[in-house]
Amino acid sequence: MNEAKGSGAIPARERFIQELAPLGLSARMPASLRGPDAAACEQASAVFEVIEELAFGASGEGARVARQAGAWAMRTSHRRYWVARTPSGEAGLVPLGSFGGGHLVTPCAIETGADGNLWIASLGAERITVLTPEGGLVRHVPLPGARPWGLFPAGDGTIWACDFARPRLERIAPDGSIVQGIALPHSSGDDLRPILGAASGADIFLILADGRGGARRLARLRADGSGLEFLPCPVLNPSCVRVRDGLLHVSSLNPAFLLARPLDSGDWFRVNAGLLPEYLTRFDFAGPEAWLTARRHLIRLGRGGEVEMIVDAGGLAGYPEANLCDVAGLQSSRERRLYAVDNIHNLVHSYRIG
Repeated sequence: MNEAKGSGAIPARERFIQELAPLGLSARMPASLRGPDAAACEQASAVFEVIEELAFGASGEGARVARQAGAWAMRTSHRRYWVARTPSGEAGLVPLGSFGGGHLVTPCAIETGADGNLWIASLGAERITVLTPEGGLVRHVPLPGARPWGLFPAGDGTIWACDFARPRLERIAPDGSIVQGIALPHSSGDDLRPILGAASGADIFLILADGRGGARRLARLRADGSGLEFLPCPVLNPSCVRVRDGLLHVSSLNPAFLLARPLDSGDWFRVNAGLLPEYLTRFDFAGPEAWLTARRHLIRLGRGGEVEMIVDAGGLAGYPEANLCDVAGLQSSRERRLYAVDNIHNLVHSYRIG
C-alpha cells in the first residue's frame, strides 16, 4: 500500500501500532522495568502482546503484516528500551577475566563437559578446543574439513558437535576421541545443515539450516541416525534449542522470545514475560534460571519467565564491542560461574554469579 508523502496520512505501520496500543496490554509489564522512554517501551510491548494473541503460529497476509510490524517496532524501540533497563554490572555478575586468545577462531558455541572443562567450537578452525575453567589448554580436537557450529551434551558424558560443512554430527568422548558420526540424510534436493541440537534419551532435536544459515527448521532424529522428521514450530528463525524438565525449548532470533512445549507433542507456549533484547542467539539453563545471549548482553530469566537481570556483559569484561554467541554455566562447591564466547575478539569471558 503506497501513501503519498506530505499528505498528512499516517504510514500503514505506524497506524497499525497506534491502533493496537490502546488495548492496554502494556499493563502486563512489571513496574520495576519502567524507565525513560516508557511510552515507547509500553507501545512496543503492546504490539508484541497483540501479535502473540492474534498472529501466533498463524499464516496468511494478516499474520505476515503483524510480524513485520512487530519487527519494525522492535528495531525502532530497541536501543532506547534496553539502555533504560540495563543495570550496572554490580547487579549480579562479577567479571573474572577473559581467555582463549590464540586458541579460538570465530568461536560460536560453548558447553560444560562431563570432565568439568569448557568445550568450545571454533567455526573458523576446523576443531573443538577444550579449556580448563581458568583458561588453560587441555587439548584441541581436530575435525578436518568441518565447520563446527554447535555443541550439545549427549547425556552419557560425551558431546555432540554440529558440523555445518559436511554436514554431519560427531559424538566426542571426554578424551577427544570420536565415538560416533551421523551423516544427515538429503531428500528432495534439500541442503540442510545442523546448527544446534539438544539430546533427550534416544532422541536428538536439531535446528537445520540451508548453506547460508537461513531457512531454519526444527527436526527430530534418533540417536542412531534414523528417523529424521521435521517438527511444526511457530518460530520463523529459531536460534537455539534446549531440553529441560520434560520440555523442549526453542528461541527466536528476532523478534526475540522463548517458547516451550512438551517433548513428545503438544501446544507451544511463550516462556518469557515481556520483551527481550533483539538478536537472541543462544540460551542455557544454570541452576534455577535461564541465561540468554543477545549481542553484548547477558539476560537472566527467572522460573516464571520474568526478566530478572540484563547486564552489558561485554562492557563489564572490558570488551564493549563484544558479540556473545553462546553461554554455559558451571557449578562448583564454592561458586557459580558463567562463560560466554565472543566471536569478535575470539575469547571466552568468565563471570561469577553474585
